[in-house]
Amino acid sequence: MLIYEKLKEDLKTSFKDPVKRNYLKYIIGEFQRLPSKEIEDIKAVKLLKKLIKDSEEVIKLKRELGGEKELINLIKEYLPEEASQEEIINWISNNIDFSKYKNKMETMKPIMENFGSRSNGNVIRGILLTIDK
Repeated sequence: MLIYEKLKEDLKTSFKDPVKRNYLKYIIGEFQRLPSKEIEDIKAVKLLKKLIKDSEEVIKLKRELGGEKELINLIKEYLPEEASQEEIINWISNNIDFSKYKNKMETMKPIMENFGSRSNGNVIRGILLTIDK
């Protein structure tokens, strides 16, 4: 069995171990980012070694910075400020005519296009679920 196939099989049976399941999802996600969908063991080994190296570098950096919260805070400094729920709600009420859509969820696309990387699809979905239209 190929390494990638073994990872997918292990994911299916990891429901009792949420930590392992989350790590497997992360690893499989990295495989899915590869341009080729045929993942031979040579490619799999190369990617797994790269993940180990990257993880070791992150762990080392976290130690040097004093912990993972500091690393997360440093990374967040470079991200655009998230749109607040109030800002999203105001934009929706001023720009979205729900009568033009079959259902509220169809409005996700224009909302996401407006807010781009400043928004989270789950937050917008949650807001739309609370709106009575």
